[in-house]
Order: sequence, then C-alpha cells, then structure tokens
Amino acid sequence: MKGFKLLALAVFLVSGYSTSAQAALVDIALSPSACDTTISNTCWTTDVNSKLSLAEIEAITGASGLQSLYKQDVGASSDSGIFAASYETSFANSSTDPQDALITLIAGKDSIDCGTCYLLVKDGNHSPAQYIFNLSLAGMINSISATDFWPAGGAISHVEIVGNLSPVPVPAAAWLFGTALIGFIGLSRRTGV
Repeated sequence: MKGFKLLALAVFLVSGYSTSAQAALVDIALSPSACDTTISNTCWTTDVNSKLSLAEIEAITGASGLQSLYKQDVGASSDSGIFAASYETSFANSSTDPQDALITLIAGKDSIDCGTCYLLVKDGNHSPAQYIFNLSLAGMINSISATDFWPAGGAISHVEIVGNLSPVPVPAAAWLFGTALIGFIGLSRRTGV
C-alpha cells in the first residue's frame, strides 16, 4: 500500500511537470515590417550576399558562443543543426522562390529553449540580403512564422536558428518529488518497513 502511494505521488508530480512544460511553448510571427533596426538589439539587416558564419553573426549581434540549432535550405531534402530532428519547415508562395516560411515543432520532439537565440532569414540577392531577428528569452519555441520577405522579387533561400541553449531548470515538481522521496525513504527506515 505504501509503494502504491509513492507511485501515485510520482505520477501526479510528473504529470504536473509535463503539463507545465507544454504550456511554455510559444508561437512567433515575424516579417520585414517587424524589423525595426532603430530599436537596439531586436533586429539587424545586412547586405552581405554570402551565408553568414557564426562568427559574423556574433559580430553583428554582440553575442558569443553561438551554434547552429536548426537550418533549412529551400529545396533541400533535409535540415541540419542540433534540433534537425525536432523541427520541420514549409515554404510558401512558390516552391523555388518562397516569400514565407513556417518552422514548426514536430509533436513529441524536444523544443529549442533559447537563452540567446536568433533567427536568420536569407535571400542574398536583394537589399537587405539577410535579416537577423533576436528571439532571446522568447521561451520554448513551438513555431516561427516568417512572412512577406522580398515580395517585390527575390525569395527566402534559407532560414536558420542560431543561439546558446538555456540551461534546463529543475522544475519545482522535481524538487518536491525528490524531497518527498527522501522523506519516504527516511520514514521507511525509521519504521523498519
């Protein structure tokens, strides 16, 4: 009976944690009109036509230690980055010259939780050639909708999320569960059960 109570408490706490984790997922909508470069550290543009290296993105944003978290090229059969298995991207308006991209979390996969995080949207043949949006502290990313890029000609060539991952916090439920488990162990040793 005591084992059943402990198991019931564990299931309750774990289900509470998984519910709170799902609630933290965010949907982000971005467009060129949302890029106001006059507001410090929210968005940057560049006319550099070639793909920016991580060091170049760090120089533009002032961040350090960036890594590629997720990247999808238009027309590519697969994506890349640490979270390549967690997200998928669909491009819209044209199969070869899209103006929109929708990055979505695949159900049941780990989401990106950015401490420092940026979305790069690249064309390369128009001005600006690339947009870099600051997604830092946005939370756990469920989806990113990027719309209306280069509507007068041009297209998205790829989208990429770069950043530093947030340390995974130990949720209160885990601390509560651990404390309760230690208490039950101590109680069972004291009572000899």
